[in-house]
Amino acid sequence: MPYLQSVEVLLPYTESLFNPPTGISWHVLVGILSVPSLRSFRFKGHIWHPDDKIPDDLDFAPTTSLESFRYDIDALLHHLPSRDTTKEQEALSLVLGRLRDSLKQLILPAASAPFDTMMTWNWPSLREFSLRGERVATSLPLIEMLFKTPRLQILSLILAEPADSSPPPIWPPGFAMTGQLPDIEQITVTHPHAEDELYAHLPATLRRLTLRCWPRYYKHRSILNEFMTDAGVDWSSPILTSSEMLHILKRTQKPHLTHLELEYRADADDEKLWRHIGSSYPQLTVLRVHRYRASGEADSNVPVHEITRALSALGRLRLLMICLDFATEPYATTFSDYPTLAQLTRAQREEEIYLDMIANVANTFAAALPRSLEYISVLTPLYKPYLPWRTFRVVRDRTAEKQEIARAETYEVVEDGELLYGYS
Repeated sequence: MPYLQSVEVLLPYTESLFNPPTGISWHVLVGILSVPSLRSFRFKGHIWHPDDKIPDDLDFAPTTSLESFRYDIDALLHHLPSRDTTKEQEALSLVLGRLRDSLKQLILPAASAPFDTMMTWNWPSLREFSLRGERVATSLPLIEMLFKTPRLQILSLILAEPADSSPPPIWPPGFAMTGQLPDIEQITVTHPHAEDELYAHLPATLRRLTLRCWPRYYKHRSILNEFMTDAGVDWSSPILTSSEMLHILKRTQKPHLTHLELEYRADADDEKLWRHIGSSYPQLTVLRVHRYRASGEADSNVPVHEITRALSALGRLRLLMICLDFATEPYATTFSDYPTLAQLTRAQREEEIYLDMIANVANTFAAALPRSLEYISVLTPLYKPYLPWRTFRVVRDRTAEKQEIARAETYEVVEDGELLYGYS
């Protein structure tokens, strides 16, 4: 196959979630990565079994043309207890050490990444670096590696926080570094550290900034939390307050952002945070905010009108995605595989009341925000597991007096995963 450029290996789950596949042999992996014309390699499943052994007579000269190395673990397996990945890290260290000069895209599960070794290498071609899974402690902060990726454009760190630990900064305060960050365009960081020096040194090229939780904060109150507990997963869910998030954003000073995503819990500085968003990012086209209620805050006190006033200056905003954490959200905390008729009736009534409230909220945003706004999505947690956003299209009507009135019209998503401006 002299023209073969892409190989995908997808291992199915043969028995159950708790009996994952055992990986492939070293000879198969080496054989694939030695194809001279190969440009892209993707593996889904566990690439290496802890009982496998790397041959003593190792002779591995991989292709020098590989640009994309993607090792994905199924999303459900991220919620299983950590397994022994020592040998897998050893294998990946041998592979990546021979591929690093040509790689442009590198996607890895966090538990399998040989961090301490990777931080000593230069990555001259790397454009995208993505990690996903439970955060693993490293001997050096991640900023060590970022300064060795001169062409990096996309950084994605989707990391769960182990229980009884605190998220470390990517660039610790006082940690001396020479040089400058690459011209990154997109950054995603979960459980950001409020004093992380990274945010004070973000490049002018940055266009997308995402500061969120993983799993989403609301999922820790859902059936997913029961599933993780039963599986033996022990994660915490640290979340910043309005004032801490405001502190980070004030340090970034990036008026050219086009996409901003935040997840936080409201405190006394909530209105200041919204005003900062409305006045500091005039180029925003997509804004996604998961705002969780302050302690004791009732639905009637969720500041919808204050938020609309703060965002009214965003003249280029096209998509607003918002979670307001209403206490009356249906199905947010209770589940039953076999509900009674009374439970179904009550749930249906609660759903109707809640969806009417969501429609009123969407109409409030549609009427007050600029003409550029095209869609409003309001999170309805676990209302439909794979379609959690209730989406509305902004429709503009003219009255007999030729006045324009904007309203929110329900927009039915055609299929799971349909994207609006890159978001689902």
